[in-house]
Amino acid sequence: MGELRKDYFVDRWVIMEPGRAKRPSDFVKPKEEEDGSICYFCPGNEHLTPPSIYSIIFENNLLIKKQDSEEERVKNWITRVFPNKFPIVSTEPGSEHTNYPTESEPAYGYHYIVVPTPNHKDEFFTFSKDQWLSFMNILVDMTQYLYGNKVKGVGYVSIFINNGKEAGASIRHPHAQIVTTQNIPPTITSEISAFERHPSFGRCLHCNIIKSETGGPRNIYNSKHFISIAPWASFTPFEFWIYPIKHETKFSELSAEKAEDLALMLKIMMGALGTTLGSIPFNMVFHISPEKRTTKQLHWHIEVYPRLTTYAGLELGSGIYVNPVPPEQACNILAVSARKEHAKIYGIE
Repeated sequence: MGELRKDYFVDRWVIMEPGRAKRPSDFVKPKEEEDGSICYFCPGNEHLTPPSIYSIIFENNLLIKKQDSEEERVKNWITRVFPNKFPIVSTEPGSEHTNYPTESEPAYGYHYIVVPTPNHKDEFFTFSKDQWLSFMNILVDMTQYLYGNKVKGVGYVSIFINNGKEAGASIRHPHAQIVTTQNIPPTITSEISAFERHPSFGRCLHCNIIKSETGGPRNIYNSKHFISIAPWASFTPFEFWIYPIKHETKFSELSAEKAEDLALMLKIMMGALGTTLGSIPFNMVFHISPEKRTTKQLHWHIEVYPRLTTYAGLELGSGIYVNPVPPEQACNILAVSARKEHAKIYGIE
């Protein structure tokens, strides 16, 4: 018989159905083929996007930050950050609000693209530790900037990766997106207020989850400062989360030492995912604190959702999901691949 599990924080239920359990090879899909169209994110096509707010180049043995102008684009970049040409939010002023039952407000915010590599054929599954480190440092810089006093109207900073068409990506070239909103998203609000519903666990339910999962059947891999787990009510097969082991609320204050360790964790875990399942579509989302709301802080973390199943009538009609790979099984498989990735990095046979 299947088991109905509730998410740690949000009111979401998942049926773990062992009768439908699948092997990793059952999820392997053919690699997405290129359609031959021009890639907006490749070097040489910088004029097809808005000017970068900054581009990182390697010059005289140093990493240097430069910025595009309307007339000239920075060449030979390593990383590039620029406004989305087709943003889902806008900084144009809007005053139209409507009330219940047809509530609405202007979708005010900023929308940026972060391209962490000039190589179109790179994959997140095979990123080096240095690539992940550079990428994380850029995301930290952008978070600091957007939560800073110079930028108005930012209530929350959403950071995410859509990798593959089935995960919502329209361009294959590796990239992340950053979208700001004036309000805190409902999922984040639910996580922040979870301790109010479970006061016996103390102020941070995330810390309690880390404590209870460490060394258990869903603990995939640990580094010095981070832990990866297959969450109790995973709603996608092979879903995993990465947490700072100690309580931390501000992603924007990630130290150099911990950034190095996070890069190692991402290198190992994304390598393990790719080794296990191949070049699959996935979403990676960062759950971080709304730093301008000092009373609403969150133990920040990263969640990775492989897109291996399709939501159908039950999921859409009831909000109950079906996962054919229980997290304990996913953990066992990913842990083996993670240990192999660890061994490759450290030269262990």
